Amino acid sequence: MAKKTKKSKKKVKPKARKKNRRITFIRFVIFLFIIGITAGSIFLLKKPEILTVDPKKRTIPKTKSVTPPPVIKKKSASVKLCFSDPKRDYLVIEPRKVTWIEGDVKDQMRVIIEELIKGPKGDLLQTIPSRVVIRDIKVKDNGVGVINFSQELIQNHPGGSMAEMHTIYSIVDSLLLNISTLKQIQILVEGKSPETLKGHIECRAPFKVNLALIKTS
Repeated sequence: MAKKTKKSKKKVKPKARKKNRRITFIRFVIFLFIIGITAGSIFLLKKPEILTVDPKKRTIPKTKSVTPPPVIKKKSASVKLCFSDPKRDYLVIEPRKVTWIEGDVKDQMRVIIEELIKGPKGDLLQTIPSRVVIRDIKVKDNGVGVINFSQELIQNHPGGSMAEMHTIYSIVDSLLLNISTLKQIQILVEGKSPETLKGHIECRAPFKVNLALIKTS
């Protein structure tokens, strides 16, 4: 009988193994190199667009200019206030120093009426009842100044024809003697023209200055 011959396995030498590893490593490096070149080429071909702005077309946001508030000039002035004499026969002028806004007729009217409400400093008598409040002041184009008082002008008034006349003309004469741009004065109570304050003097029309009531000496 013929003997079976065993196939002998070839043994790989260590040197061959090292050579195979080197070849595999070199192939891997070359593969990475090729991938890197390919990726770089794609990146260079697709450059991001850089938007350029023409300096001439560049818009600068405008800042809002802030207008400073107007300067309010207050001026010291000497005014003539009309109060009743002790016997309530005449109106007597009492000079007084005040401070008001220069050129502002409404403010000047307000200052004069407020001084009348405060009352006289000497032995003269007050003409405007207590607790009276100025509601509003207006100046019409025709030179008529309008004073709107609170209801206390009627409610707290003592009554009597002379007292009523002194109340009205202390207001009218004090305003017209001190403010040259005013020609007449309209008196309102709570926004309405009263027929009278206490039944004696008609109040629905504007009043002119009445120098006959003022004591001169």
